[in-house]
Formats: sequence, C-alpha cells, structure tokens
Amino acid sequence: MKILLITFEPPLDASLAVRGNVVRAAQLHALLVAAGHEVKQVFRKPYDDSPIYDSSAMYTDLDELAVFVAAFEPDVLLLGYWALAEDLNPEWDLPVIMDFIAPRPLEALFELENTRDLSIQRLVACLRKADCFLVGNRRQRHLLVPYLMQAGIDLRFHYPVVELPIAARPAVDEIKPVPAQHWIIAGGGVRWAWRSQQGYVDALENWLPEFNRSDPQAHLVMFGGDYPMIHQPGSDEINALRPDQPMHSLGLQSYQDYCRFLTDHVHIGLELAEFNIERYFSQSFRAMEYLRHGIPVVCNDYTELAEKIASAEAGWTLQTPGQLPDLIQHIVHNPDEWQRRAANALTLLQEQFNTDQVASGLLAYLQQPHRVERCEPMLSVSCEDDTGEEEQGEQASDDTETSSAEQISNSDGIKPGDGEGSEQPCDEEQAIYDREQALGKPSIGGLYRQLRGRLSSTGSLRTLPRKLFYRCMVKLASLFAGRANAEVTGNVVIITRADLYPTDHGGAVKIVETARALSKTGRDVAIVTSERHRYWLYRDGKRYERKLPLWIRLCSVPRRFSSLLHLSYDVPKSNQFLYLALSDNSFLWRTVLVAKRCNANVYQAEFPAYARAAFFVRRVRGGKVVIVEHNVEYNRLRAQDDSMTDDQYERLKTMEVDFCNLADAVVCVSRNDRMQLRRDGVYDQRLHIIPHGVDLSTFDAEPAVDVRLHCGWKQDQPVLVYHGTYEYPPNLIAMQVMASELLPRLHKRGVRPGVLAVGKMPPSQSLHEDMVFTGSVERVAGWLRGADLAVVPLLDGGGTRMKIIDYFACGVPVVSTTKGIEGIEAKNGVEAVISDDWDELADAIVELLQNRQRHADMAAAGRAIAEQLDWCALAEDYVRVFAVA
Repeated sequence: MKILLITFEPPLDASLAVRGNVVRAAQLHALLVAAGHEVKQVFRKPYDDSPIYDSSAMYTDLDELAVFVAAFEPDVLLLGYWALAEDLNPEWDLPVIMDFIAPRPLEALFELENTRDLSIQRLVACLRKADCFLVGNRRQRHLLVPYLMQAGIDLRFHYPVVELPIAARPAVDEIKPVPAQHWIIAGGGVRWAWRSQQGYVDALENWLPEFNRSDPQAHLVMFGGDYPMIHQPGSDEINALRPDQPMHSLGLQSYQDYCRFLTDHVHIGLELAEFNIERYFSQSFRAMEYLRHGIPVVCNDYTELAEKIASAEAGWTLQTPGQLPDLIQHIVHNPDEWQRRAANALTLLQEQFNTDQVASGLLAYLQQPHRVERCEPMLSVSCEDDTGEEEQGEQASDDTETSSAEQISNSDGIKPGDGEGSEQPCDEEQAIYDREQALGKPSIGGLYRQLRGRLSSTGSLRTLPRKLFYRCMVKLASLFAGRANAEVTGNVVIITRADLYPTDHGGAVKIVETARALSKTGRDVAIVTSERHRYWLYRDGKRYERKLPLWIRLCSVPRRFSSLLHLSYDVPKSNQFLYLALSDNSFLWRTVLVAKRCNANVYQAEFPAYARAAFFVRRVRGGKVVIVEHNVEYNRLRAQDDSMTDDQYERLKTMEVDFCNLADAVVCVSRNDRMQLRRDGVYDQRLHIIPHGVDLSTFDAEPAVDVRLHCGWKQDQPVLVYHGTYEYPPNLIAMQVMASELLPRLHKRGVRPGVLAVGKMPPSQSLHEDMVFTGSVERVAGWLRGADLAVVPLLDGGGTRMKIIDYFACGVPVVSTTKGIEGIEAKNGVEAVISDDWDELADAIVELLQNRQRHADMAAAGRAIAEQLDWCALAEDYVRVFAVA
C-alpha cells in the first residue's frame, strides 16, 4: 500500500525543539514502513516563517500538493492534523485517514467566543472530507460521535474511528539505579489555556526548600514555553543546572537533549494539571516519554491514563495539589517501591503502548481502505464554510443517494439493521420468499396478481403459507440433521455451480482451489452442486467423489419439473444456472445431509443465490453462512446482457443485497466490489476482501508446452497468449479486439506474432489467420509458460482478473487495458503495462519482445505479486473470516 503522509511540519529533526505532532508523525511513518507499506511524507510551508533547509518535500498550496499526489500515486492519504483537509482536492477519489490525536472541539471552548463558532464550522467541514479517524484513547473515540454526525458522516452501520494511542518504543534497556542523594522530578510542557499546572508547581515550591534540608533531596525541573517554531534550536540552559537549587525552570530543549536528560537524570515524571473537560479527554506525549525512559509517572486520577498507571503500578495517581508533597516524600523514602514501579513503567509501555502493538486497528483498515458513506448533516452547524463549491456539490450528490437497503425498508423484505448481529428467522424467511416471488413469473400472472391484491399486502395471510412451508421443511430436516457447534471453526460445505471439472474457467479455478487449500488447514471441505447423485470431498488437499443416497434424491421434486419451474424465473437466460438454487429445493436437502456427514458449521455460498441453501442449513443446524462474491453479480449481468430490463436489475440487486446482509460474512475479491456493495446497502462489518490466488507449486511443476510446434508456427515467431472461456462475451470481444486493433498495428511495426487463445467454448471459426484457439486444456500453466507475452485487451467484465495472476505466476509479462487488470494491485510500468490506447499497447508489446532485460524485470515483478497470492496463504484469510463472522 502506498501512503502519502501529509503534515504541517517537516520530518523529525532531533537537534530541534519539536512539537508533539512531529513525534507522532515519525511514529506513524515508522510503524507503517515496518508493516510493509510504502510511505512518503510531505509537509506544508510553515506559517511561522521558520527556515526550512530541505524543502524538496514541501508544498505551499493545493496545486503543489497535487503534484506530489500525481507523482507518488498513493492508495491512501494520511493527514497528520485535521486542518490539512482544507488542502485536499475533492476530486481525488482516495481514502483519507485523519490523525485526530487532540480533542480539538474541547480546546475550542477555551478560545474567544466570537471565533469559537467559526472554528467549529471549519473543523466540521474538514471532518467531512475524511474516511477514517485516529484518536488517542477510548474517551476520544466516543467524543467524536456528535461531530461526525454534524459533518454528515453516516454512522448507522459503521463507526470509522480507530483508537491508536500515542505510543513509543523503549528508549532504555534497564532502569537507572536508585539515586544516592538527589531525586530529579521532571514536568512542564507547552503553555495552553486549557492546561493549568500552577497549583501543583506551587505545592512543591513551598515544600521542597524545607524538605531538602536533609538527605535525600528532591529537585523539580520544569521544561516549558510557548508553542515552538517549526525550526527552533533548544536552549543550553539544561547544561547549567545547579543541584543545590530545589526548583529549575527551563525553556523547551532540543528533542535529543530532552531525551538524554530523561535517560541520565530524571527519576519521577509529572503529568499533572487542574481538572477541566479538555484534560479529561486528552492523552500526553510527555507521559509516553517518561514511560519509554523507565520513569514512573505521577498523574491525575481523572485521566484515562491513570487507570493503566494504577493497574500496572507504573507510577502513582492523585486528586489534588496538596497530596503531591506527601507522595514525593513517600517515594524518596521507599526506593524499593520506586525501583519496582520504574520497571513496571517499561513493562506498561511494552505491553500497552508499544508502537508495534497499538496499530492493529489502523493496519486492519489499510488492508481494506475505503471511502466512508456520507449523508445529510444531522446537527445545525453549517458545513459549507471553507469547503468551496466543489465540496458542496459532493455533499449534494452524497445526500441524494439512496441505497438499496433504504429501498428494502419500504418493501416486503428486511430492513437495514434487521438481523444485525443475530439470526432473525422470520425476517430471513420473509426475505428469501419475497425475492423468490419477485423473480417468479407464474403463467397465470395477471389473475394471480389480481387475487393477491384482494389480500392485505402486509398482512399475515399472504405470508403464512410460505412461512409454514419453510418451517415444516426445517422441522423435517431437523429430524436427521443434528446441530453444529458454531463456536468452533470446523468443516466447510461449499454450495455452488456444477461445471467445476475440468477447471478451465476462472470461477471453477477459484472454487476448487479454495476448497483444496482450506482442506490443507486440517478441515474437511465438501462441495455441493446441482448434481443430485454425488458431492465432492476435499481432505488434506486431495479430492474424493462421494455418492448421495437414493432417498435424498427421492425427497426432491423431479429435475424436469424443477427446471421447468426455474424457467419461469425472471433472470437473464445466459445466467439462469447461477440462480438455480432459488427454485430447486433439492439443494436444501443435499446441503443438510452433506453438512451432517462432514460435521460442518460453515456454509459457503459461491455466488449469492446459492446462499438460500446455506440459510436453510444454518436454520436447521446452526453455524455460519459466508457468501463469496466473484463479482457484484447484478452489475455484471447488466453490463453483459443487453436484454436485461431495469426491473430485472432492481430485483436481482435487492435480492443480492438482502442475502449479503443475512449472511454472517461476505467475501469480495476486490476493493472495487466491496465499495460497490457498501454503497448499495450491505453492512460494512459483513464485508471482507480476499483476492483470487494461484497454486504456485502446481504451476511451477508444469513444464512449458511447445506452443509453436503445436500451432505450426516458426520457432522464432513471438507468441502472445490469452486465456478465458469464450462463451463469456467479454473474452470473445477481447479476442476480436486483438484481431481488429492490435495485430494490424503490430504488423505495421514489423512484428507478426502468433496469438494463442486458450480456453473452452472457442468460436466456430478463428478470428484471424495468426490466432489459434486451443479449446479446453487440462492444465493451463504449461501453455502460458510457452508464450512470450500475455496481452489482455478486455473492455468489459467484473471481479478480479484471475488470468493476470496466472500470467504473473508463470513469469509471463502482461500488457493490458485498465479493465483487463482490474482488481490487481499492479503498478503501470513495473508489474505490467497498462493502457487503453491501442497504439500505446502495440508499442509496449514491441518493446517487451525486443528488450529482454525489461521483459525479465517485468516478469520478476509480476511473479513477486503472485507469490503473495498463494492459495494456501489465502486459505488462512478464509479461516480468519470464519472465526470473526
């Protein structure tokens, strides 16, 4: 993931007095890089006219920031401060993370009243531009709710706030020894209107001179001053401390001098201030510095940090300034207790504030970064100030969108929120039968609708027969089904299409390889299809055929009748087979029986309509339902079938969104699919991304096929390859484009390659004299490895291009349209050449055929992506989804 970190200040320079935000940005940068992300930091030109010695990463306005964005091509923007959102172009369709480490709305309470409202308006306008918010503690996470509502962030089904405390790595390996005579107490910080610590300073100032008349002695060193300039050197006062003085007041020091002083001299750290609402919600950089240097902390008991300090015995808490002298006296006279609490300070940091451990929420978001849903602002403060016309237009667009989940609430199906977090069988029955009824078109439809209209459209009379029928089937199935243990992630039943063997199309490869890889994790995986006499069982990576008993077949309506019934469903004919489970009840009985035989508690529907059987088994046995979206099916159908009507589209869309919300988890194969489903009303917490993968061990073991000999081409003739199923219109169109657009251009450039079109259902006649269709092949890897380049001129289609991963695995460089490589995290010019201009694609093909070094570099870069997508690794992702569903 490429992350552009945008800050108000340059990167950390330890020779200067630094602000807390600089330290925070350095920590974020380090933890993201350690997690494997590529991070670039840029910063705004200082408003305080500080001299900047290295300005290569500095910008002054939106246009200059746009140059950095265009050059770096980030996947995510990370703002180090909320006001930086004013520099963002609303046309950038990038997820934005905002670091909101200070309770800014509460700081505004201490500003002048005549500027307070404007400050909050500005804040709210900036909040509206972000998609994920980082806060410092649990209290800050709750604090943001009304302000995000005010900004028009849709919080109904998702709360985009991640707790990421100020954290640090240990600065010392062991605690310093007990002081022989002089105990040093450190405190201070920048002076703020909302931070008053004078009462605690006065308490020590009045007490220390008297206490220090005998040994041991205590000395207070207060570092402080106004908010520092961006480039401000530290003072040298730190080198002039006199141990005979009880009180020392110093200016802000350079970061390296301050840390050195903590390491060498300080024994007790103070994080104290009089109570106010801002302090109640705040988190302190100073406290983390004390902990990382093995210094126990004295803090106010009203802070959230106090709970952790007290629990870990990593310091002490108090309520009033008057308690401080007695506490200091107790500490210096009990050195063993101090030593224990100093050791606990390091332990607390390592266990609860270690940089590597607190970032799990942020790193989880970066696995699936997405734009947040926005709606009408719910409170009265305007969001228009400082947003400009473009932002207002975006808000208007966002506010007029209506999701299918909202449409469902006005229909007979489930409402948003129904079934959230628990099973609701009646709603489940209602949704399933309503979708079946919506897709069905009885032959006496007119009369049927007239009769139904005589009944109440919302009354129980209409739904009662269907619910009774469903419940009777549940009762009958329960007689032999047994119950699953939903608390243990056990075996899996996959319900899906029947055309899996040979695995010569993307859907079959995905389903079979997922089953095989899952079986290698120590669980049995069964595949149930429309075949009524058998199912497939995977165990330890091996496939076995299992017969179904005769009686289970006799429990089902004869195939001819169920097929006839299915023809009445209002589904495009080209894809009716993917919706067969809606009308064929035999899926229900077969799935229940196989689930019992396998002792399964996860029922995985590959394509949404097969979830009907999964819901039935969950109702009978318990367990979890997972839907795998190979594409967003309703969008794919509309793009590929010109005969599809608007009514058909809306009904299929509503059914798919309903079923996804009824499932325990939904697996998407690409970020685009996930975002589409979110926009259309699928609950955010249901959605997970697990891409398609590749079986590297099988691919590597497959020898290259001599495709030139097979096709009758010359041994020195270059070979371009493409593989797919040619009954699928986008694949056939891609080959037509290859013949009509790319080959003529290549011929003009003096290159005459052979084109190898691998896959089943080829056209009856070849599309070009240099193009050979192989038909179905048992193993595709050898054919791909026999080619020089993979060319993917796709113009349409959905989902993730599994063929791209196959090419990468075989070490075949890829030249593709944008659509052809959709869903694959490949960089143009590195792992593939990506263009929608036919001349540019032709030039790229010629260059890769002639420049062997570039050919080798691109092949290696593609292979590196494939190595991250091995099916065995992806199977572990499925296991994690099963566990959290």
